[in-house]
Amino acid sequence: MQMSLLPKTIPGWWSLGLAIFYILFYMFSVWFMGNEQEYSILYAVLITVTGAIISAAAAITGILSVLQKTERAVLVYLSTVIGIYCLVGCIVSLTGKIQ
Repeated sequence: MQMSLLPKTIPGWWSLGLAIFYILFYMFSVWFMGNEQEYSILYAVLITVTGAIISAAAAITGILSVLQKTERAVLVYLSTVIGIYCLVGCIVSLTGKIQ
């Protein structure tokens, strides 16, 4: 099979869309954390948890599209890696287990 840039399956497009949505969501969270109001900590935690869910969904749909639907698009591989990386980062930041 030949690799392409854009996905050819529906789960591949979902994975790419969720990864793009996560990147936009991350930019919004960085902007939101710049506020110095008393309720911003609660919102920062909610944004981090929601980002972890979005990145997990991007990673899972990417893995499923590669394994089950034999997707060979570069952007699907990239969205899967981004999803796994962001999910691990969110888990580490929420648990505080980094040394």
